[in-house]
Amino acid sequence: MRAELTMTVVVSALWLLLGSTSLAAHPLHASAVVIDLHDDMVVLQVQLPIDQLELALTTTFSPPATTLVAREGDRIAELVQRALTIVAPGGRPFTLQVQRKTIAVRRIDEVDHFVIDVVATPPTGASPRSFIFTDTAIVDRLESHRIYVEVRHDFAGGVLEQPALIGVLSSKKPSIVVDRGVGSWRHGFAAVFELGVHHIASGTDHLLFLLVLLLPASLRARGGLWREPMRVSSSFSRIIAVVTAFTIGHSLSLALATFEVLTPPSEVIETIIALSILASAAHAVRPVFARREAVVAGVFGLVHGLAFATVLVELGMRGTSLALSLLAFNLGIEVMQLLVVVVTMPWLLLLARTPIGAPVRVLLAMLAGIAAIAWVVERVWAVSTPVSVVVEAAAAQAPWLLLGLAVVSIGATIRQRRRR
Repeated sequence: MRAELTMTVVVSALWLLLGSTSLAAHPLHASAVVIDLHDDMVVLQVQLPIDQLELALTTTFSPPATTLVAREGDRIAELVQRALTIVAPGGRPFTLQVQRKTIAVRRIDEVDHFVIDVVATPPTGASPRSFIFTDTAIVDRLESHRIYVEVRHDFAGGVLEQPALIGVLSSKKPSIVVDRGVGSWRHGFAAVFELGVHHIASGTDHLLFLLVLLLPASLRARGGLWREPMRVSSSFSRIIAVVTAFTIGHSLSLALATFEVLTPPSEVIETIIALSILASAAHAVRPVFARREAVVAGVFGLVHGLAFATVLVELGMRGTSLALSLLAFNLGIEVMQLLVVVVTMPWLLLLARTPIGAPVRVLLAMLAGIAAIAWVVERVWAVSTPVSVVVEAAAAQAPWLLLGLAVVSIGATIRQRRRR
């Protein structure tokens, strides 16, 4: 009895572990099928370990890997075409199109895989969210082989970044019922909105650019220096103008890049973002572009939006789901961005009116400039720096840093009033 109980616990633990693990880390030498559900179709990414294919086909795929696709691509495409079937609940088959041009060799969990996409179109009137999936690739010849099936993207089901394992296929069980329910755009909208919030919250460089640009928001520029504070109403007007311009800029480029009107190299974009932080840091020390902060925010906002778009592009959304994702993601970014400005700027405005405002502003600008230079070095020369690690560690303590800023601002203000 005790042995049976122990075995049950072990099996359950293994199942829970597998259930919470993405197929990017499926067991060694197992195949995987990653499913993306769209409004009108199903896209499957089939991952076949090459060493298991060699055993199943009693052949050897000769190196080098760089020419393997050209030599064996047609054979792999034909194998996948024969092995996969998808049928609607009533028995009508989906139309499958193996994307020969997408075949690639990738190293997954230290094992080389053939990776190929398959587009499945449901029959008229059938839902792409409910079907019976069968895969006999490799398992029809190797009884010990396993195929892990998961849903990676399901907008209507709210699955975006945490893939859901739905079953494991074998030679004795090569089929599985996939039923994702009716689904709702609300689930996807909420999930993408949350994704936008998390993305900007963890996007240290994006927030750093905006906050450093706003460091002198309450100061008047004269004679090449930042002078006395302006009225509070004028300070708020400048803040609103800068935040609005940044929002318009990144919203426009985010839309263009999401719909693939613009597809600039990510390395270039990330480097320009680091340079934008350096520019805002220099401006916080000395007025480089006084009274033109909104223009600068809008121009650099275009670049930051291109970086935001990489998240949506990776989700592979189409049609209505893509449009809703764009709206939800942008709203998530705006809400989090506005929240950060609201909880930070009052203390910076208060601090600017105290004797320690200028040295603190210069210190913060210099720290941001150092971080920006480190990011430029990392992104141009592909090297790591300790500065980047320190910045990320500091960002993780943001609530405590904000509390410290509030305490310093209030303390400096009280001390100044007592002196008066």
